Amino acid sequence: MVAVITQGIAYCTIKSKMGLAMMAIRDDDEAADTSGVHLFKYKFAALAFSSFFSGLAGGIFAYYQDSIVPAFLFTPQWTFEPLVAASVGGSGTLFGPVIGAVFLIILTELFALTLGKAYLIIFGAIFIFVVLFFPGGLIEASERIRKSIFG
Repeated sequence: MVAVITQGIAYCTIKSKMGLAMMAIRDDDEAADTSGVHLFKYKFAALAFSSFFSGLAGGIFAYYQDSIVPAFLFTPQWTFEPLVAASVGGSGTLFGPVIGAVFLIILTELFALTLGKAYLIIFGAIFIFVVLFFPGGLIEASERIRKSIFG
């Protein structure tokens, strides 16, 4: 439920004046500044939004865990999984990170039981493949496939 609400807020933000300013800053901050976008205001708003939703996700995660081992939470696997999910799904899109997370969770469930920790090598290979050939992630790949089939 929280994920749906978060996606709804993100969608409303993207479609607003603030979202347009944030996308302009993302694309070219000097051009946005020249166009009259107040850089500090919108960068600070982006920091506040991302911090709030990251903290909310961490709080919900901690609430549903039986125990938390701090040393385990700072391993590279926990640090890079969200980055890989966003990149594989399609960073810069609204639903790309969600699609990437679902894709990686399915792969984790399929490979973790049979391969043990070796599934991380597969994740690394997928990440490198996507970054090299589909910088827009699975969203871009699906668009390319759709355009090649339907013209």
